[in-house]
Amino acid sequence: MTISNNPLDAPIPGMSLTGELGAKPWQQPAQHADIENVIDYYMDYLTDPIFVDKTLDVLELGVPVTSLAQIINNSSIMEGIHSVDAGILVMPIIMEIIANVAEGSDIKYEMGTKIKTDPDKIDNTKIALAFKNIKEKVSDKVEQTDKEKETSEPTGLMMRRK
Repeated sequence: MTISNNPLDAPIPGMSLTGELGAKPWQQPAQHADIENVIDYYMDYLTDPIFVDKTLDVLELGVPVTSLAQIINNSSIMEGIHSVDAGILVMPIIMEIIANVAEGSDIKYEMGTKIKTDPDKIDNTKIALAFKNIKEKVSDKVEQTDKEKETSEPTGLMMRRK
């Protein structure tokens, strides 16, 4: 398979908007509208032996449970299985099912809900905030010196005396 770098082979801008309205799965009503049905769907889907093997492989690679659950949830939404609202509501259940599958197989996993902080590493936002504060202080001092120059009496050899 060859990949063409020809810019004329690219899709036309707006081409995705020309399809038949309602042809995409997410433009149709969801297959499961009731939360209980969505939970049952995920119980069956996530405990399928083929899916369990793939899930365990991914968790062994170090992918957090939250990331895996979000991917599964988003793909189900795009396939029209359930709505975005139902996906938000069942997200903790998806995570718990995946964690239970991993525990049942004695696989070490990372939930991904804790924020990792390294005490020796300075956060980029703190650096940006420090630069902003320094910039404001410098600009305030420059403004003060400009005002002092404007309000002080002119001096010099050729200045008029009062």
